[in-house]
Amino acid sequence: MASKIFISYRRDDSAAMAGRLHDRLAEKFGEANLFIDVDNMPAGADFVKYLSKQVESCDLFLCTVGPNWLNAKDEDGKRRLDQPDDYVRVEIAAALNRDIPVILVLIDGARMPKARELPEDIAALPRRNAVEVRSSHFRGDADDLTHKIGEILKEKGPAPRRLVLPIVGVLLALMFGWVGLYRAQKGSLPWIHSGTTGQTETAACKSGFVWREARADDLVCVTSESRARVAEENRTASSRIQPGGGASGPFTCLSGFVWREAFQGDFVCVTPEVRTLVREENQQAATRRVQ
Repeated sequence: MASKIFISYRRDDSAAMAGRLHDRLAEKFGEANLFIDVDNMPAGADFVKYLSKQVESCDLFLCTVGPNWLNAKDEDGKRRLDQPDDYVRVEIAAALNRDIPVILVLIDGARMPKARELPEDIAALPRRNAVEVRSSHFRGDADDLTHKIGEILKEKGPAPRRLVLPIVGVLLALMFGWVGLYRAQKGSLPWIHSGTTGQTETAACKSGFVWREARADDLVCVTSESRARVAEENRTASSRIQPGGGASGPFTCLSGFVWREAFQGDFVCVTPEVRTLVREENQQAATRRVQ
């Protein structure tokens, strides 16, 4: 499946340059693999949900920042970025929450915004790499950007797609409760290979490792410290989610946190460093089990 690229821009700030970049990138990656204009939104659609869905399906996010991007105001004189439903803010928050590659494209001398100048849900944006694209050097700058995007997508490959549904919260709560009840009654758990045969089997970790137990069928062996951390993450999961949800649905993480992804549909919010550790644990799972 081809990689998808989302181009975020503010109309009264960088519409012309965003359009030129779209045309240039379309030559390399194909127009069908680009999303740019909120004007293409279906009539009657909830634009917050629609934009979030578009970001959820992309593999790389371009945030074009022109000279007026940071302080653009609405008709009432209020800064647009301070509005929770500002479409640019919604797009960026969704991309950061997914932790996909985000490239800031600074247009014609625009400066990198500072974290303190941004709302909390997009305050991590300045930590992402930025490139400069100038009208006077467009061809060369656009070629450099296209090359960088190609290298990132080649290294990363298409991002996993996530389905964010409110019912997941109920299922997670039931799951964690079931684990505790089953332990109390049986004293041990059968473990099921997720996504394979579905056959229940008894397995064991090698000496020095224990089951991670992020959920009932978690066949990953980790250190006891890691299991304790996971238990604490599960216990405090609700405290790291934006009240009422946000750009990425009901499990939108607070700024500075990302989904753990110990398994498909794992929406527990953790630090990026912890998610990296979890991925390493998953990769090493087979080597830590008694075969």
